[in-house]
Amino acid sequence: MSDHSWIVVSLGTDRLKEAVTEAARRHRRAALPVSPSGSTHDDSLRFVADALELDMLEAMEGEELPRLRRSAAWAFQIARVLPRPESPVKRAEWLVRLGCLGILGDHGADVQRVLRDEDLAGLHLCAAQWGDRVWATVLHVWLLLFRKDGWNDLDAVQAEVAALRRAQNDHEIEFLHAAAARNDATPAWELIWGYHMAKAAEILGMHQTQGEADGHYDVGGQLDVQFDRAGAAAAHGGLVRQEALARLVAGSARSLVEAPSERPAAPTGP
Repeated sequence: MSDHSWIVVSLGTDRLKEAVTEAARRHRRAALPVSPSGSTHDDSLRFVADALELDMLEAMEGEELPRLRRSAAWAFQIARVLPRPESPVKRAEWLVRLGCLGILGDHGADVQRVLRDEDLAGLHLCAAQWGDRVWATVLHVWLLLFRKDGWNDLDAVQAEVAALRRAQNDHEIEFLHAAAARNDATPAWELIWGYHMAKAAEILGMHQTQGEADGHYDVGGQLDVQFDRAGAAAAHGGLVRQEALARLVAGSARSLVEAPSERPAAPTGP
């Protein structure tokens, strides 16, 4: 294990192998008419998956591509067999994270299969609170991009971002006034984060359908601008969850822009 990071080393070979083996067992049995069994509890699997995601983010920061792909692949294999949250929005956030792990770990086809089995229509895209609607829309459009189930998904991304932009003038001012009355700046930073994440989704969707976005072919540069601004808003607002999600989605978006043939196959075990 000398080639592994301190995070993976601290998990230990036995614990990591046990988690990957248990995840593979659960995945195989999911298609069988029997109840999954195993000695590894969900909490233990979740701990290992979270540690591997942390390792992946650290590798992303250091541009250690082999380590990033390896940890992302293991984290995806473990996380996909864990129970999903019941709330539609929390479930969507969990699926976005799962999708990022799969894409960064070169399991994009598996991500598409997972999302095609999910009911993505349950999100409250017309939520009463403007902030909730922006958050749900951001999650939904990125799930559509990850699923990419024909032209309908890509067209829906453009339509939903356009609808969000049209509704902004009708709902944003009242929402921000209410936050100001509470002397709460957090909702403003959350909106800025969401708008840039939605714009990034729109850019990637245009690139996936047309090969360019807004007449420009440097889609990577355009995405970087939006993700940098989203990350800055999250940092200013102390939005730790959104900042981490932006980093995951940014890395996944870059992978989707690259040609699949340029990426090696992902590992299957520790």
